[in-house]
Amino acid sequence: MSWLAMAASGLSLDIRDSPPLRVGALVHRGAHHEIGESFGRLMRILAAGNAVPMTRGMISLHREAPGDVPEADLLSHAGAIWVGPGALPPGLVEITVPPGRVAVCRYRGPYDGLGAVWAQFTPARLAAHRLVRRDAPAFALYLNSPVEVAPADLLTDLCLPVV
Repeated sequence: MSWLAMAASGLSLDIRDSPPLRVGALVHRGAHHEIGESFGRLMRILAAGNAVPMTRGMISLHREAPGDVPEADLLSHAGAIWVGPGALPPGLVEITVPPGRVAVCRYRGPYDGLGAVWAQFTPARLAAHRLVRRDAPAFALYLNSPVEVAPADLLTDLCLPVV
């Protein structure tokens, strides 16, 4: 199954098999759109420990969706995908994202548009394609950064675990 059109919104999904991911992360509590502060702290930790070469990109993990719990209680993680068996820098928690199928939507644009795209991953839309959310955190893979490109050119893969 590949590039499923979600007709009502023009959103298209690619169904992929995701490998397990080892993530070094900081806990973030609160609104998802405020996770940038946690990423700033994460980047300072990585730079101080000369750990950036041990990473393969930035990732955010989301345990709950807005509306499932009060905004102040949303649990997320700002993380870096870790390569190799090396120890994580002090202050980071290690999380393993389990392998499995994910519905992926690639978004191009500023980070403040991510919430509207996440909102398109509704149970009804997934069911229309015979997909059901799997019990694992949703995650966003940041394919480039605001340091490299203009906000309009940011690329983010939004990934929802499915069966």
